[in-house]
Amino acid sequence: MKRPRVLLADDHTLVADGLRRILEPECEVVGAVEDGRSLLAAAEQLNPDIILLDISIPLLNGVDAARRLRDAVPKTALPWRRTTIGSTASTRPRRTRI
Repeated sequence: MKRPRVLLADDHTLVADGLRRILEPECEVVGAVEDGRSLLAAAEQLNPDIILLDISIPLLNGVDAARRLRDAVPKTALPWRRTTIGSTASTRPRRTRI
């Protein structure tokens, strides 16, 4: 069975490295980027099966990047997440509709 090709988008290197280690036994991680503009370019170049993105990445946030990616790479799955470092009750992640 072919392993899914995954592109990671997160501006926290520690998080991206951890996700890579978790995913690599079952997936082929084809790249990791730290901002939304790099994500758009890498997605079109690498054509991954899945892009796992943080919604709070710089230069072009993950929500706006996901909207553009739906047109650029329509067959790619786009699960997303928000990384909150040092969260408190007032900064809990919220679900955002894309």
